Amino acid sequence: MNKEEAYIILDALAEGCSPFTGEFLENDSILNERKVIRALQVALDALNVRPFPNQQMTPKSTTPVDVKTVLAVIIVMKAANLVPSISKIAKYLLGSKQFKNSETVRHELYGSLRHEFTYTSLKPIIAQLAKENHDISTALVASSKVKPWENVDYFEQPTFCTLSDKAVNQLKEKITELGIQKSPPLLSDYIIQARTIYPRAYESWSEKELEYLSKALKYTNDLHLLSSCFQRGENSLRGVGKKLIYECKVNEA
Repeated sequence: MNKEEAYIILDALAEGCSPFTGEFLENDSILNERKVIRALQVALDALNVRPFPNQQMTPKSTTPVDVKTVLAVIIVMKAANLVPSISKIAKYLLGSKQFKNSETVRHELYGSLRHEFTYTSLKPIIAQLAKENHDISTALVASSKVKPWENVDYFEQPTFCTLSDKAVNQLKEKITELGIQKSPPLLSDYIIQARTIYPRAYESWSEKELEYLSKALKYTNDLHLLSSCFQRGENSLRGVGKKLIYECKVNEA
């Protein structure tokens, strides 16, 4: 392991995320202790990984790191129910594998800077843009607000499914009957590409579809199965599913 790899892992831990999946760590994790976070920051400063000269963006580059690019990544992440942060934006532009199970990998910006930057040379640039641009900083602050349903661990429990084959097929038919509201030529190229894998990717959730998901969650937490039924990515289903479960518990209280 080199210093760059070590820096990426420590940086993710300092932000309270898994360095491999990008998922937030449990609130009671020792890594969320203030002193531990400070210790990790000291370690990051000690590594002080500096970018090589050829990792700096030149004026003639065809893939500039600018406000428009950063805001575009934030929009893509939010559409996929991901919480954007400076580190995640940098990793996304570098093509991190933590997004491999997300439909966002179909977007043209995913991995677009992997040949021009390392993580430690790109993150400071994005951080500076966030500091100087109100739209970026506002979007990141809004995204970082704690969402109570994030603590729902339904999908972390052992996988189960009590749906019969007939019930699964009926659910698939119901979802197909909903149709697609957003269709070419109104869609961006990356959405069209994403839909080659998930036909309903980036489609707005209708009340009827939310109702179907809410009912299905009473019988299964199998994201792979739900993905095949709802024709959406697992990250999207996880995010919406957690919120539905949380709201249901609140209403029952």
